[in-house]
Amino acid sequence: MGSDTATRGNDMPYVLVLYYSRHGATRTLADEIAKGVDSVAGIEARLRTVPAVSPVSEATAPAIPDEGAIYVEEEDLRQCAGLALGSPTRFGNMAAPLKYFLDTTSGLWMNGVLVDRPATAFTSTASLHGGQESTLLTMLIPLLHHGMVYAGVPYSETPPDSYP
Repeated sequence: MGSDTATRGNDMPYVLVLYYSRHGATRTLADEIAKGVDSVAGIEARLRTVPAVSPVSEATAPAIPDEGAIYVEEEDLRQCAGLALGSPTRFGNMAAPLKYFLDTTSGLWMNGVLVDRPATAFTSTASLHGGQESTLLTMLIPLLHHGMVYAGVPYSETPPDSYP
């Protein structure tokens, strides 16, 4: 699950599953999305995360996270065939660490690197009224600015008989 093409040394196209997760719920969703991508022949998932943003300007994150996916680099986004972007809700917005990373991608935007690539977004909350819809909308704005093509799950899709 969540293959890393750079490590494996092949040129298989990948969907970048990029997320931020503080308590693990969004990470679990990202893992499941990666499993789904990896189940499709001819493409694989590349799981990446972003470091936390610190209110103390002197604080730095380790170069490699203690657990979970490694940190994203601009090149991961530049080379992806598609993007699945995930964040917990923060008062109806995406989490600051994910927004911080997206704010650094203006070079890709100015050169139209991501135009016409498929993208989607996912979120998790601790409550039914956690701001899921507005969080997803805040995540879509940068994707649309990049010219990505948003793909969501239509209402016509029926849920499974039971959830795990």
